[in-house]
Amino acid sequence: MIVVLLAFTLASFWALIAWKGMQERALAFAKAGSETQGLTHSLAQHASKSFNAVALALFGAGQYILHSDKSARASAEINDLLAQYAKNIPQVREIGVLAENGDWMFSSFETVPAVNNGDRDYFRYHRDHPEDETPRISEPLTSRVTGRPTLLMTQRLSNPDGSFGGVIFAAIDLAYFRSFYAEFEADLNRTVTLMKTNGKVLVHRRDDQVGKDMTGTALFSGRLKDAGTGLYSIVSPFDGRTKQFAYERLSDFPIVISVAVAEDTILDGWRGDRRFDLLLGAAISTILIGLAVVLALQTRKRSVMARMLRERERGYRLLAENVEDVVTRIDMDGRRLYVSPSIEKLLGWSADEIIRESAYSNIHPAHRELIKGLIGQLGAQNRTATCEYMTRRRDGNYVWVEAQLNFVQDPDEPTAEIVGAIRDISKRKAAEEQLVAANEQLKALSETDPLTGLANRRRFDRMFDAEFKRCQRSGSQLSVLFIDIDKFKSFNDTYGHSAGDDCIRQVAGALASCLKRPADLVARYGGEEFAVLLPETAAINAEVVAEAARNAVHDLAIQHHGSPDGSVTISVGVAGGKCDARNSTSSMLAAADGALYLAKEQGRNRVCVAAENPSLTLVRPAG
Repeated sequence: MIVVLLAFTLASFWALIAWKGMQERALAFAKAGSETQGLTHSLAQHASKSFNAVALALFGAGQYILHSDKSARASAEINDLLAQYAKNIPQVREIGVLAENGDWMFSSFETVPAVNNGDRDYFRYHRDHPEDETPRISEPLTSRVTGRPTLLMTQRLSNPDGSFGGVIFAAIDLAYFRSFYAEFEADLNRTVTLMKTNGKVLVHRRDDQVGKDMTGTALFSGRLKDAGTGLYSIVSPFDGRTKQFAYERLSDFPIVISVAVAEDTILDGWRGDRRFDLLLGAAISTILIGLAVVLALQTRKRSVMARMLRERERGYRLLAENVEDVVTRIDMDGRRLYVSPSIEKLLGWSADEIIRESAYSNIHPAHRELIKGLIGQLGAQNRTATCEYMTRRRDGNYVWVEAQLNFVQDPDEPTAEIVGAIRDISKRKAAEEQLVAANEQLKALSETDPLTGLANRRRFDRMFDAEFKRCQRSGSQLSVLFIDIDKFKSFNDTYGHSAGDDCIRQVAGALASCLKRPADLVARYGGEEFAVLLPETAAINAEVVAEAARNAVHDLAIQHHGSPDGSVTISVGVAGGKCDARNSTSSMLAAADGALYLAKEQGRNRVCVAAENPSLTLVRPAG
């Protein structure tokens, strides 16, 4: 019997090691795949935002050119605008405008290059396709001005009569993407590739692969046609290694981003664990064989001890097996000694199945170390503990339970045990989570303007106070903008309150689009008034943001016959400075309000900075 038992135990043990190895191998691939797909999605979002920023700049510059006159002053302003766009968008190296004959007309350079690009494919395309005014992305090419490899985003310019007026383009610096992707490639030997949907490689860790045609690969011949995102194993067309490959196609541009990780790299950690498991299995097998020899000599003695133990536990089992709570016994190392049959109702496993697993095996990973630490603290001086945690059911779902743990030291036993009673508290937890969610939703609603979806005055005041105190501690600067829609009462009287609400929503969207940092905040302060909070920002920089906001609203071109400009405009008051004893939130708001009043007095549709007007009255006069 001992030989049969030993053989069965060793076979089960080694089968478990083999199963564990296969499971961990599959888990390594699954985990790596999840991380790779997540990284691919993040990089796709980054690429989409990068290209959209360029497209938005082209649109804004194109609109400015369309509505400007042909004077020398207007040309200088357009060149300055293009230079500002090129400076503020890191992925753009230069922005230029070609006339209808292909000559450079405007440029972000200090001087307009004397180069003709009329023979370029993109120029001919826009000239010959008047119906297509959407931005297009070119193949990789060499700039005639800088001589550097580049990628162009181009857009047709049409004259007011619809005729061809030229092409506006932005040179996208591929090195920007290369340096950004390099941060993600160092770990796990990843390779990030940016491609067009026609199969042309735009960015790769090896510069000699840029421009390579990938149309013959499975990605472009089949998978990309079936799904915009996916994960599969490939033999890399770049280095011939077997890799886990994830891809995602951008929804708004003909671009595909992919991330490839060598399978050998994924399995490095698994191989180390596998070698450890084999060494541990050999050691345990040796110990089991030695124990079997000892067991053979102690059979009769152990048989007597087993009968005594069964009699002592009979009464305990009778009680434990007839209650709904799960009763369990574990030793101080976390091995289960007993589990009552009620475990099947709670978790779906039978007692015989789960007792073979560690007491921590089905505890949620986030709670496992907490429970281990709690059990480790139990002893003669600390005999009881109560804890709540999540444990895994047989179907894979997790359920909340409460455990009452008791430290027991039997004088007839060499080691101490933990006796626990476990009950299901999932309904109570669900009710608690619903209450927390309801409170969070209520808080969000109380700080959100229902018309625009922006923050309301309550949230603005709270964030302003918090940022002011933070800037006081750090000695940094803080700026605030007060914004008012010009002649809004006249707009409401002319077009009605429904149109007025729609106007406020559009203006709110334009203002929000001008804020790029997470800490920046725009709020509807009341009626047609808005307020903008700019932490870590000096007044001179806040003025730039204010001008961008004013231009963004002006570019909406919302018709307003009651305005001198014929469209909806805004006036902006700017106040900023260091958050020290000389300033306060109320004084800064008063300064911005006074600056707004001065902007109104000076003719509206303008920005006024309090710091630049020493004589500015900080409190708005009555009336």
